Amino acid sequence: MRNYLLIIILCSLAILFACNNNSIEKEFYNEKSQLVKQEFYSNGNLKSSLTIIDKNKSEYLYIKYYDDGKIEDSAYYINDTISGLRKFYEKDLDLTHTEYYKNGLLNGIDKAVYSSGIYSYKGQRLNNLKVGEWKFYFPDGNLITYEYFNDYGKIKYLRKYNEDGELLKSIGTGIVQIIVPQDSVFVGDTINTTIELVKPPNCEVNLSINNFDNNNNFINHKEYSVKESKILLRFTFETPGTYIKEAIWKIKDLKTGKIEQGKSSFRIYVISVYP
Repeated sequence: MRNYLLIIILCSLAILFACNNNSIEKEFYNEKSQLVKQEFYSNGNLKSSLTIIDKNKSEYLYIKYYDDGKIEDSAYYINDTISGLRKFYEKDLDLTHTEYYKNGLLNGIDKAVYSSGIYSYKGQRLNNLKVGEWKFYFPDGNLITYEYFNDYGKIKYLRKYNEDGELLKSIGTGIVQIIVPQDSVFVGDTINTTIELVKPPNCEVNLSINNFDNNNNFINHKEYSVKESKILLRFTFETPGTYIKEAIWKIKDLKTGKIEQGKSSFRIYVISVYP
Protein backbone atom coordinates (compact mmCIF):
# COMPACT_ATOMS: atom_id res chain seq x y z
CA MET A 1 0.00 0.00 0.00
CA ARG A 2 2.99 2.29 0.52
CA ASN A 3 3.33 3.31 -3.14
CA TYR A 4 -0.29 2.70 -4.11
CA LEU A 5 -1.05 6.31 -5.05
CA LEU A 6 2.19 6.63 -7.01
CA ILE A 7 1.32 3.46 -8.95
CA ILE A 8 -2.13 4.88 -9.76
CA ILE A 9 -0.58 8.10 -11.07
CA LEU A 10 1.95 6.21 -13.21
CA CYS A 11 -0.74 3.87 -14.56
CA SER A 12 -3.02 6.82 -15.35
CA LEU A 13 -0.26 8.44 -17.33
CA ALA A 14 0.35 5.20 -19.22
CA ILE A 15 -3.36 4.76 -20.02
CA LEU A 16 -3.69 8.32 -21.23
CA PHE A 17 -0.66 7.84 -23.44
CA ALA A 18 -2.04 4.62 -24.87
CA CYS A 19 -5.42 6.21 -25.61
CA ASN A 20 -3.99 9.25 -27.36
CA ASN A 21 -1.41 8.68 -30.05
CA ASN A 22 -0.78 12.42 -30.25
CA SER A 23 0.42 12.67 -26.66
CA ILE A 24 4.11 12.69 -25.88
CA GLU A 25 5.92 11.38 -22.83
CA LYS A 26 9.40 12.19 -21.58
CA GLU A 27 11.44 10.65 -18.81
CA PHE A 28 14.71 12.08 -17.57
CA TYR A 29 16.80 12.91 -14.50
CA ASN A 30 16.97 16.54 -13.44
CA GLU A 31 19.98 18.44 -12.05
CA LYS A 32 19.29 16.93 -8.61
CA SER A 33 19.41 13.38 -10.06
CA GLN A 34 15.66 13.01 -9.46
CA LEU A 35 13.57 10.99 -11.90
CA VAL A 36 11.04 13.15 -13.77
CA LYS A 37 8.16 11.78 -15.86
CA GLN A 38 6.33 14.25 -18.09
CA GLU A 39 3.36 14.03 -20.42
CA PHE A 40 2.47 16.66 -23.05
CA TYR A 41 -0.70 17.72 -24.86
CA SER A 42 -0.83 17.45 -28.63
CA ASN A 43 -0.26 21.22 -28.80
CA GLY A 44 3.10 20.74 -27.09
CA ASN A 45 2.10 22.14 -23.70
CA LEU A 46 2.95 20.17 -20.59
CA LYS A 47 0.06 18.03 -19.31
CA SER A 48 1.55 16.55 -16.14
CA SER A 49 4.84 16.21 -14.34
CA LEU A 50 5.83 13.66 -11.73
CA THR A 51 9.11 14.25 -9.90
CA ILE A 52 10.27 11.40 -7.69
CA ILE A 53 12.25 12.97 -4.86
CA ASP A 54 13.93 9.91 -3.36
CA LYS A 55 15.16 6.56 -4.67
CA ASN A 56 12.58 4.65 -2.60
CA LYS A 57 9.80 6.48 -4.47
CA SER A 58 8.21 7.43 -1.13
CA GLU A 59 8.38 11.20 -1.81
CA TYR A 60 7.23 12.83 -5.00
CA LEU A 61 5.79 16.03 -6.47
CA TYR A 62 2.87 15.77 -8.88
CA ILE A 63 1.78 18.72 -11.04
CA LYS A 64 -1.13 18.68 -13.48
CA TYR A 65 -1.69 21.37 -16.14
CA TYR A 66 -4.54 22.67 -18.27
CA ASP A 67 -3.95 22.61 -22.03
CA ASP A 68 -3.29 26.37 -22.02
CA GLY A 69 -0.29 25.87 -19.70
CA LYS A 70 -1.88 26.99 -16.43
CA ILE A 71 -1.34 24.74 -13.42
CA GLU A 72 -4.51 22.82 -12.56
CA ASP A 73 -3.21 21.07 -9.43
CA SER A 74 0.10 20.62 -7.63
CA ALA A 75 0.89 18.71 -4.46
CA TYR A 76 3.74 17.01 -2.62
CA TYR A 77 3.36 13.49 -1.25
CA ILE A 78 5.18 11.46 1.38
CA ASN A 79 4.33 7.74 1.51
CA ASP A 80 1.32 8.44 -0.74
CA THR A 81 0.00 11.00 1.76
CA ILE A 82 -0.32 14.62 0.76
CA SER A 83 2.02 16.83 2.81
CA GLY A 84 2.81 20.53 2.88
CA LEU A 85 1.64 23.01 0.27
CA ARG A 86 -1.07 22.22 -2.27
CA LYS A 87 -2.22 24.65 -4.97
CA PHE A 88 -5.01 24.10 -7.46
CA TYR A 89 -6.84 26.30 -9.93
CA GLU A 90 -10.59 26.27 -10.69
CA LYS A 91 -10.68 27.49 -14.26
CA ASP A 92 -14.46 28.03 -14.47
CA LEU A 93 -14.41 30.22 -11.33
CA ASP A 94 -10.97 31.76 -11.99
CA LEU A 95 -9.91 30.81 -8.45
CA THR A 96 -6.51 29.72 -7.17
CA HIS A 97 -6.73 27.68 -3.97
CA THR A 98 -3.86 27.41 -1.48
CA GLU A 99 -3.90 24.74 1.22
CA TYR A 100 -1.43 23.25 3.70
CA TYR A 101 -1.41 19.64 4.84
CA LYS A 102 0.15 17.74 7.70
CA ASN A 103 -0.17 13.94 7.77
CA GLY A 104 -2.81 14.14 5.06
CA LEU A 105 -5.01 16.61 6.98
CA LEU A 106 -5.59 20.28 6.29
CA ASN A 107 -3.61 22.38 8.77
CA GLY A 108 -2.84 26.08 8.45
CA ILE A 109 -4.03 28.74 6.00
CA ASP A 110 -6.81 27.79 3.60
CA LYS A 111 -7.57 30.45 0.98
CA ALA A 112 -8.86 31.06 -2.53
CA VAL A 113 -7.97 34.12 -4.62
CA TYR A 114 -9.34 35.44 -7.92
CA SER A 115 -6.87 36.41 -10.65
CA SER A 116 -7.71 40.04 -9.77
CA GLY A 117 -6.04 39.47 -6.37
CA ILE A 118 -9.35 39.63 -4.49
CA TYR A 119 -9.98 36.86 -1.97
CA SER A 120 -12.92 34.51 -2.33
CA TYR A 121 -12.32 33.23 1.18
CA LYS A 122 -9.58 32.96 3.78
CA GLY A 123 -9.32 31.09 7.07
CA GLN A 124 -7.44 28.57 9.19
CA ARG A 125 -7.70 24.79 9.40
CA LEU A 126 -6.83 22.42 12.21
CA ASN A 127 -6.96 18.72 11.29
CA ASN A 128 -9.43 19.52 8.48
CA LEU A 129 -11.69 21.57 10.79
CA LYS A 130 -12.36 25.26 10.28
CA VAL A 131 -11.02 27.16 13.30
CA GLY A 132 -10.76 30.80 14.25
CA GLU A 133 -11.68 33.60 11.88
CA TRP A 134 -13.06 32.95 8.38
CA LYS A 135 -14.02 35.56 5.79
CA PHE A 136 -15.92 35.00 2.54
CA TYR A 137 -16.08 37.66 -0.18
CA PHE A 138 -18.06 38.65 -3.25
CA PRO A 139 -15.96 38.89 -6.47
CA ASP A 140 -15.81 42.69 -6.02
CA GLY A 141 -14.16 42.29 -2.61
CA ASN A 142 -17.17 43.10 -0.43
CA LEU A 143 -17.67 40.78 2.52
CA ILE A 144 -20.33 38.04 2.28
CA THR A 145 -19.87 36.51 5.74
CA TYR A 146 -17.62 36.81 8.74
CA GLU A 147 -17.49 33.53 10.67
CA TYR A 148 -15.65 32.46 13.82
CA PHE A 149 -15.11 28.83 14.84
CA ASN A 150 -13.81 27.36 18.07
CA ASP A 151 -10.97 24.80 18.24
CA TYR A 152 -13.46 21.97 17.67
CA GLY A 153 -14.82 23.35 14.40
CA LYS A 154 -18.09 24.61 15.88
CA ILE A 155 -19.23 27.98 14.61
CA LYS A 156 -19.66 30.48 17.45
CA TYR A 157 -20.43 33.71 15.61
CA LEU A 158 -21.70 34.78 12.16
CA ARG A 159 -22.28 38.08 10.38
CA LYS A 160 -23.88 38.07 6.90
CA TYR A 161 -23.88 41.00 4.43
CA ASN A 162 -25.55 41.81 1.11
CA GLU A 163 -23.67 42.91 -2.02
CA ASP A 164 -23.87 46.56 -0.93
CA GLY A 165 -22.10 45.83 2.33
CA GLU A 166 -25.20 46.15 4.48
CA LEU A 167 -25.50 43.85 7.46
CA LEU A 168 -28.31 41.31 7.02
CA LYS A 169 -27.93 39.40 10.26
CA SER A 170 -25.56 38.57 13.09
CA ILE A 171 -25.88 35.60 15.41
CA GLY A 172 -23.76 33.97 18.08
CA THR A 173 -21.59 35.00 21.00
CA GLY A 174 -18.76 37.49 21.13
CA ILE A 175 -16.73 35.32 23.52
CA VAL A 176 -15.51 32.18 21.80
CA GLN A 177 -13.88 30.63 24.85
CA ILE A 178 -12.39 31.44 28.24
CA ILE A 179 -9.27 29.45 29.06
CA VAL A 180 -8.54 29.20 32.78
CA PRO A 181 -5.63 26.79 33.44
CA GLN A 182 -6.89 26.02 36.96
CA ASP A 183 -9.91 26.91 39.02
CA SER A 184 -8.11 27.15 42.37
CA VAL A 185 -5.00 29.02 43.55
CA PHE A 186 -3.30 29.97 46.80
CA VAL A 187 -3.36 33.44 48.31
CA GLY A 188 -0.78 35.62 46.57
CA ASP A 189 -0.70 33.52 43.41
CA THR A 190 -1.32 34.93 39.94
CA ILE A 191 -3.46 33.07 37.43
CA ASN A 192 -3.25 33.71 33.68
CA THR A 193 -6.57 33.65 31.84
CA THR A 194 -7.02 33.84 28.08
CA ILE A 195 -10.27 35.18 26.67
CA GLU A 196 -10.84 34.63 22.95
CA LEU A 197 -13.27 37.01 21.27
CA VAL A 198 -14.57 37.59 17.77
CA LYS A 199 -13.37 40.73 15.99
CA PRO A 200 -15.58 41.48 12.97
CA PRO A 201 -14.40 44.01 10.36
CA ASN A 202 -15.57 47.62 10.77
CA CYS A 203 -16.60 46.96 14.35
CA GLU A 204 -15.38 48.17 17.73
CA VAL A 205 -15.05 45.36 20.25
CA ASN A 206 -14.77 45.91 23.98
CA LEU A 207 -14.43 43.61 26.96
CA SER A 208 -15.13 44.45 30.58
CA ILE A 209 -14.62 42.33 33.68
CA ASN A 210 -16.84 42.64 36.75
CA ASN A 211 -15.40 41.06 39.90
CA PHE A 212 -17.63 39.65 42.65
CA ASP A 213 -16.96 37.75 45.88
CA ASN A 214 -18.70 34.52 46.87
CA ASN A 215 -21.58 36.52 48.39
CA ASN A 216 -22.09 38.18 44.99
CA ASN A 217 -20.86 41.50 46.37
CA PHE A 218 -19.39 43.72 43.64
CA ILE A 219 -15.65 44.33 44.09
CA ASN A 220 -14.49 46.25 41.04
CA HIS A 221 -14.78 46.71 37.28
CA LYS A 222 -12.20 46.96 34.51
CA GLU A 223 -12.53 47.62 30.76
CA TYR A 224 -10.36 46.46 27.85
CA SER A 225 -10.25 47.54 24.21
CA VAL A 226 -9.93 44.44 22.03
CA LYS A 227 -7.09 44.80 19.51
CA GLU A 228 -6.48 41.08 18.96
CA SER A 229 -8.83 38.11 19.14
CA LYS A 230 -7.05 36.66 22.18
CA ILE A 231 -6.54 38.70 25.36
CA LEU A 232 -4.30 37.51 28.19
CA LEU A 233 -5.45 38.66 31.64
CA ARG A 234 -3.57 38.15 34.91
CA PHE A 235 -5.42 37.97 38.20
CA THR A 236 -3.72 38.04 41.62
CA PHE A 237 -5.63 37.26 44.81
CA GLU A 238 -4.60 38.55 48.24
CA THR A 239 -7.39 37.07 50.36
CA PRO A 240 -9.03 33.60 50.40
CA GLY A 241 -12.52 32.93 49.15
CA THR A 242 -14.51 32.30 45.99
CA TYR A 243 -14.27 34.97 43.30
CA ILE A 244 -16.67 35.31 40.38
CA LYS A 245 -15.40 36.92 37.17
CA GLU A 246 -18.10 38.23 34.85
CA ALA A 247 -16.79 38.85 31.31
CA ILE A 248 -19.02 41.23 29.33
CA TRP A 249 -18.46 41.63 25.58
CA LYS A 250 -19.77 44.42 23.39
CA ILE A 251 -19.60 44.72 19.58
CA LYS A 252 -20.43 48.08 17.99
CA ASP A 253 -20.98 48.29 14.22
CA LEU A 254 -19.13 51.46 13.19
CA LYS A 255 -21.38 51.93 10.13
CA THR A 256 -24.81 51.56 11.75
CA GLY A 257 -24.01 52.11 15.41
CA LYS A 258 -25.82 48.87 16.27
CA ILE A 259 -24.57 47.21 19.46
CA GLU A 260 -24.51 43.52 20.35
CA GLN A 261 -23.53 42.37 23.80
CA GLY A 262 -23.52 39.43 26.15
CA LYS A 263 -21.63 37.93 29.08
CA SER A 264 -19.97 34.79 30.41
CA SER A 265 -18.82 33.97 33.94
CA PHE A 266 -16.19 31.81 35.62
CA ARG A 267 -15.10 31.15 39.24
CA ILE A 268 -11.72 31.10 40.95
CA TYR A 269 -11.27 29.45 44.37
CA VAL A 270 -8.51 31.01 46.49
CA ILE A 271 -7.03 28.86 49.26
CA SER A 272 -5.58 30.55 52.34
CA VAL A 273 -2.47 28.49 53.07
CA TYR A 274 -0.20 25.94 51.43
CA PRO A 275 -0.62 22.39 52.77
